[in-house]
Amino acid sequence: AAQLVVKNWYPGCYETDSIDDFTKTCAEPCYSPDLMKKIWEFNKANPGEVVYYPSRTLEGIEQAKLGGWLLPAPRKSKLDTAARPRIVLQHGFTENSNKFRQTVGAYLLRELGYDVLLNNFRDHGYSSRSKAHVYEWGHSYPLDVLGALDYLRSDPAGKLGGKISSKQVGLMGFSKGAFTVLNSFGMDGDVPGAWVDSPPWMPKIVFANGAMKVLEGMGLGFMAGLLVDGAWDTVLSTALSKGIDLQKHLPKDSLLKGPDTKRLIYGVANMGDTTVPISQHTELKGMLDKYPEKYSPGYWVNNGTCKNNDHCIDHLERSDVYKTRLCTFWSKVFELPSGDCAP
Repeated sequence: AAQLVVKNWYPGCYETDSIDDFTKTCAEPCYSPDLMKKIWEFNKANPGEVVYYPSRTLEGIEQAKLGGWLLPAPRKSKLDTAARPRIVLQHGFTENSNKFRQTVGAYLLRELGYDVLLNNFRDHGYSSRSKAHVYEWGHSYPLDVLGALDYLRSDPAGKLGGKISSKQVGLMGFSKGAFTVLNSFGMDGDVPGAWVDSPPWMPKIVFANGAMKVLEGMGLGFMAGLLVDGAWDTVLSTALSKGIDLQKHLPKDSLLKGPDTKRLIYGVANMGDTTVPISQHTELKGMLDKYPEKYSPGYWVNNGTCKNNDHCIDHLERSDVYKTRLCTFWSKVFELPSGDCAP
């Protein structure tokens, strides 16, 4: 796990091979090289392992063998085998468990004392290749997250102290991973809380936003209205020809299935996000605020960039504040004292 920190890509410092590649010149003012050294040393002292588990089953959807990094929080000694709260952390589009967003996020959670499973969607990272082998969005991915959830709840090999109450296992995701967490959160009413950083509300909006940027770069932005709808219809029909319904599960539908138990959920967004427009956060907020009997939401909207990156970057750029907010949120979710959450 320590090598994942240094052999990675980071804003400003780009491809890194050693901890010495993190310099003030490439990292600041976005983040400190000292932070990267802390993460590196933490992971060396607290290694994890890759584990494998099945996705949850649903009729008509292929079951996958998933693989992800199991990263326990530090134990005081080898005799400290007590179970503690656990969190599935889900990567986003074109990423996997090994990318910087996930490794930094996992570090913050583990420092707070939570065991973490960095799950990989099927066709990503250590997970198996599917028959369709396409980006599946709302088709099978919620079942992949729920499979990781089932693994953490049951702890089949006893690596974390054994089976634990479902009320002690939460979900967290970045970008498309957050979109999927929203679906999974609605589908499984026993999940006590979810943290979603910059989730799309509808896949088409993200596709259209990306297509617009490409067309504008070609000087053809004026044609977006003519081209995007047709291109998206082609994407949907091509996926359907392989048995994949990209919109099978959407947050606007899945969240309605949640129980009337005022479960905690926290949404993070960036006003200047050029990957997932702020309108997507507005849609999420509108939905959650409309159903106070189902959800007790919190929100944090920022506005900034990190070395020209503006998507799912706050936990790197504002790591101390982000960690404090994680601490406060998850302490409430797991009904733990929050007195130690002050920065």
